[in-house]
Amino acid sequence: MWSDRNPGWPETQQRLAAMKRALDARGARLLVATWPLFVSLERGYPFGPAHREIERFCLSAGIPHHDLLAAFQGRRTAELWVHPVDHHPNEIAQRLAAESLAPAVSKLAAP
Repeated sequence: MWSDRNPGWPETQQRLAAMKRALDARGARLLVATWPLFVSLERGYPFGPAHREIERFCLSAGIPHHDLLAAFQGRRTAELWVHPVDHHPNEIAQRLAAESLAPAVSKLAAP
């Protein structure tokens, strides 16, 4: 999914770069925050390479990036789900994400 073999990934990179240019032209800033999929956060999270590829691209494109994986890693995955059949982030996960993002957003917003 996050390799140049997938035609969607280069297109996504182009769109992110275009978003950055458009925001820069308006004096705004872009921050890419990578959310983990809520699977195997306790151990053996399988999507680390995807996170690293997204970070690599952002660094190369001059786009600030914040990976939320550290905010969740080591926690019981199921405790962060909305429901056992809906693995979207619940209120606990949203709070953890906000706490993790706040310093990155503040740094970006500083003059």
